[in-house]
Amino acid sequence: MRFWGLLIILIFFVHNVFAFSLVWPSMGKISSRYGGRYGQFHTGIDITDSKGNIVRAAESGEIVFIGNKKALGKAVVIDHGDGFRTVYGHNSRIYVKRGMRVKQGQKISKMGASGRSTGIHLHFEVRVNKKHVNPLQYLPSR
Repeated sequence: MRFWGLLIILIFFVHNVFAFSLVWPSMGKISSRYGGRYGQFHTGIDITDSKGNIVRAAESGEIVFIGNKKALGKAVVIDHGDGFRTVYGHNSRIYVKRGMRVKQGQKISKMGASGRSTGIHLHFEVRVNKKHVNPLQYLPSR
């Protein structure tokens, strides 16, 4: 009986870690990593680049939120199914609408500095079952 319980946990882990192969939403440089930062917890990664650079959907899915989120400013949230979502914050312009289906790599916004921001960048989060996780677990190495 214990064997089957461990097998189910292993299958769930493998599914959640390897079921989604994300692409980088922007080609800029990482300026801030996931984890502790200035005495607080940073729930995503920050990618810096030039204002107006295109932000792309890291995976196909449905746009479930577009609007202002206090600290993130103009934000987009994409639901990819199975409890998996990605969040894109600090945008200067948004090209998609709530309810739209987007494909992996599709243009969704322009990078900006809206919300509480120290400069132009994309704040990118991955959430699994409503809990933030390290996006670098799901993004390819570069």
